[in-house]
Amino acid sequence: MSWKQDLETFFKEHEEEGIALLKELVAQNTVNPPGNEYLVADVLKKYFDELKIPYETFEKTPKRTNLIAKVGEGHPVLFVPCHADVVPVNPDWEHDPFTVKIENGTAYGRGVGDDKGPMVSAFLLAKFLKQNEGKFKGTFLFASVADEEVGSTDGLVWLTETGKIKADYAVVPDTGSGIYKLSYGEKGLLRFQYTFHGKAGHAAYPDHGVNSIWPAVAFLNSVRESYTEKLGFLKENDQPNFSPTTFTISGLEAGSAYNIIPKECKVRMDIRYTPQRKLSEIREWTDRLAKAACDEYPGTSFSVEMPDHMEAFEIDPKGKLCEAALKATKEVTGKDAVLFGMNGTTVCKQLLAAGIPSLGYSQDDDGSAHQTGEHIKLSEIPLFGVALGVLFRNLSE
Repeated sequence: MSWKQDLETFFKEHEEEGIALLKELVAQNTVNPPGNEYLVADVLKKYFDELKIPYETFEKTPKRTNLIAKVGEGHPVLFVPCHADVVPVNPDWEHDPFTVKIENGTAYGRGVGDDKGPMVSAFLLAKFLKQNEGKFKGTFLFASVADEEVGSTDGLVWLTETGKIKADYAVVPDTGSGIYKLSYGEKGLLRFQYTFHGKAGHAAYPDHGVNSIWPAVAFLNSVRESYTEKLGFLKENDQPNFSPTTFTISGLEAGSAYNIIPKECKVRMDIRYTPQRKLSEIREWTDRLAKAACDEYPGTSFSVEMPDHMEAFEIDPKGKLCEAALKATKEVTGKDAVLFGMNGTTVCKQLLAAGIPSLGYSQDDDGSAHQTGEHIKLSEIPLFGVALGVLFRNLSE
């Protein structure tokens, strides 16, 4: 049989094992905060010990466990980080979100799609590779990482900064888009808070103060004029595979009482920018709008804070990693995959900063991640596992 056929047979034979592992992983309450990712690591350690697959654990903070298991040797080295933490649950779940409910071939539960379902696929692939050592080239690094949902400070940020990951490539199974859409790049993440300053005074005497709200309104109107017909999307030249830069006003705060002229008005914004744009260009533009707004209202000024920033990126769409993934989807399904740039962010950014070309490639969670009723079709476990195994083989060719 071919490599693909061997993988398909293995995943079919281990279907029930995969479902059982998914249930066990979801049962571990790893809502972040506080995370407690050691609960997932303890489950995985038990199985890796049985399989005699070597692994290491790393903790920056107690109970925020990162686990990396290794199968094979030599190059290429493929790193596959699945995150063990999940987002909090809303109270409107119809069943216990930490107990997997299976209905009509679909599994429901917190984390089934983001990211414990993909973790099951990657674990089963590690088991397959262990059973077939000597029949493939390269090293497969399975990882269960901490803190992805709240910035990865205890996870991949720390792991990359301390040099604990050595790999030639990475596949991040965290897009929720399935194997037909490959995230080869991500928009940049930029968060600003512009604070407009005036002078406080009694509301009965508006000429005794300088109202900070008016320059903020002028600023917001200028931003609005930069949108396309779709609110929040900026006018710009098209960039292949990316939607336009988005500029979302996410907060507005001013005033402490009805009878006081506001001394300060704070405007918070979330910007997701395409790789064709740069931080310096965006900052220059928003500063220019803010200055023009203050010039319109004498006696006002502004200051800026930037609490978050992550650079946009895209890897070579014709490079080894993209070609391996595109070829894998075609071989496994007979259908073509497409490349796209993500609006959101994944740990691909941290890996790329560490010099590891990274690609988002995952199960299809039907857009349900982070929502009440999060779910995946059980068929996604073998489909993604087989495709990931073929991708790994393609990298060595």
